[in-house]
Amino acid sequence: MFVTFPLNLRFQTSGFQVVGASSEPKQSVGGAFSVQPRLGAHWVGAVTAITTNEETILALQSFVAGMEGMLGTTSVPVFQRYSPRDGQGRLAPRRSTSALGNGLMNEGAGSETSEFWGFDGGPAISGNLAEAAALRAAEITIARTNYSEFRPGHDFSIAGRMHRAIQIWPDGENDRVRITPPLRTAADAGEMVIMDTPHCLMRFASEGEGQLVYETAHVHRVTMNFVEAI
Repeated sequence: MFVTFPLNLRFQTSGFQVVGASSEPKQSVGGAFSVQPRLGAHWVGAVTAITTNEETILALQSFVAGMEGMLGTTSVPVFQRYSPRDGQGRLAPRRSTSALGNGLMNEGAGSETSEFWGFDGGPAISGNLAEAAALRAAEITIARTNYSEFRPGHDFSIAGRMHRAIQIWPDGENDRVRITPPLRTAADAGEMVIMDTPHCLMRFASEGEGQLVYETAHVHRVTMNFVEAI
């Protein structure tokens, strides 16, 4: 079951990394270590969010209930400290939008929430696959439809899956990109590459994620651990 991520939560911290790309090291009789590559590279991530009012608390509780432990899946928004710019060299709107509303913590207003960061709208910075890519492709070619300053280390999404650029080689009007993890599905030429609002299809890492402990304080913090849904 797919559950919509509660976009009115404030993200306090968020971190994602690829794991499972290599096996555990093994030591030979002579003392040499060997490590073998694995095909199971996938994303894991942790998000700490702040609930500030009735709307955000109920949204979180509804989301956690809908996830049904580790059964449900959701598209988790992923924040980047630095992201590519559009074709005119401008930052995404969410990078230059001043606080909306009164910005008070207990009101849950302001541009820090996901909805004002642009995750509930269409992508403003994107490219398109210049050619079809096969299942588990580790290199893709992206046409510079509407982006610039795309660099190694940037995250992006294709067909709801997140990838990270390892190396980039300019090729005329396109960019040849080495990525991790490899593509989860084959992709046709023209498939959109979302760069300003990357997201990843994930599920809870354990049954107990998202538990909200009530406190007398106005602000409640909850940490949710995710693993990529494969």
